[in-house]
Amino acid sequence: MFVLASQALDITAPTVPSGVSVTAQNGSNALSWTASTDTGGSGVSHYEIWGGNSWSHSNQFLLATITDTLWGDFGYSPNVRRYYYVKAVDNAGNISGDSSTVSVINTSPP
Repeated sequence: MFVLASQALDITAPTVPSGVSVTAQNGSNALSWTASTDTGGSGVSHYEIWGGNSWSHSNQFLLATITDTLWGDFGYSPNVRRYYYVKAVDNAGNISGDSSTVSVINTSPP
């Protein structure tokens, strides 16, 4: 006789990343936030960094996928306002809502 172990299915998205901030530093933009948590049981896998030159999320692009809560943007034009937001993804593939959007103008070239 075989007994199959049951494992709970994680259908709960991680919490929305909070405390998102961005600062212009020496020709780059440093983005940071407070880590998300996942009550569904699979754990937070990574974060998606979205951004662009427009406040509208429909005009922003996936810039990076990382596991840390700190990221530097070196791929921008100086004197242009950049907008960013973050999403958390858990190990089951559930995606959090969007964080608040932050913006910065960096006057130094990358």
